[in-house]
Amino acid sequence: MTEKQCPYVIIAIDGPSGAGKSTAAQGLARRLGYRYVDSGALYRAVGWLVRAHALPLEDQEAIVACLQRTPIKVTFSAGALQVWAAGQCVTSQLRSEAVARAASAVATMPGVRQVITAQLRQIG
Repeated sequence: MTEKQCPYVIIAIDGPSGAGKSTAAQGLARRLGYRYVDSGALYRAVGWLVRAHALPLEDQEAIVACLQRTPIKVTFSAGALQVWAAGQCVTSQLRSEAVARAASAVATMPGVRQVITAQLRQIG
């Protein structure tokens, strides 16, 4: 796709945990007038779903099926990302240690990554 065909701009920042990617991305988005989307929040929402549905962390097939039945949605309120799963806003619950552990496990699964990547593209 050429730049003329793409109606939006996506800037992705990658790097190791704790390197300041989110801080840099939020500052860049604010300065450029862009919307900041925390992809990690979507993976944490998957972790939240895994825990809410008591799914085994090693069962990628069940987790992907759950995602297909219960898609994660995002909204923006006053410019801030709100994450919704199973019909409820789960944004405030995404930073717990248990959800973070589950998110780390599911983020390595190709099937989960495929679903989340598609959702991120749709958000873009």
